[in-house]
Amino acid sequence: MDGRSDVYPSAEGFARKLFYRHDEIEFGIPYEVHRECLKELEAMLQEKGYVTIIEVRFTPDKSNGLLGPGAGRRTCYIELAPSLSLDPAEMFDEAEKIFLKYGGYPHLGKVTKVTSAEMEAMYGERFVVFQRARERQDPEGKFLNDFAAQVFEVGGRLSGIFEGQSDGVVNHHVAE
Repeated sequence: MDGRSDVYPSAEGFARKLFYRHDEIEFGIPYEVHRECLKELEAMLQEKGYVTIIEVRFTPDKSNGLLGPGAGRRTCYIELAPSLSLDPAEMFDEAEKIFLKYGGYPHLGKVTKVTSAEMEAMYGERFVVFQRARERQDPEGKFLNDFAAQVFEVGGRLSGIFEGQSDGVVNHHVAE
């Protein structure tokens, strides 16, 4: 790096094309600890001999989302995108432990083994508000798959906690 800062439109700045079968894991790490997290992650990858693309990007504290890698804080997104020529499960397990150690929030559109209990611990009231909205929009779980049921513990401890509440629009603000 030459010490300068460049800003590109997202299609230009992230215009990578992966010409191999791959899967991805991505977590949002609090900006304040991203260097330590990256250092530990890179050491683990080198020690184990894992080969992967590491994508790193940053966002300000501007998210209005209840859940997500950048919810409620300035965030460093860290993604691993290894080839599927080798099974990435062990790499992802090791990386997820590191991401969680540093307060990471998972990208729910990518690989994660995070459970509902972990989501609730991460997001607190944000998770409860999300669950209320989810249950109101899909009270019978028609749009859930196995992954969503794992993350939102449908049929488990949280199932039915919203019974008796109005079916009105969620109108709850969570302070950032």
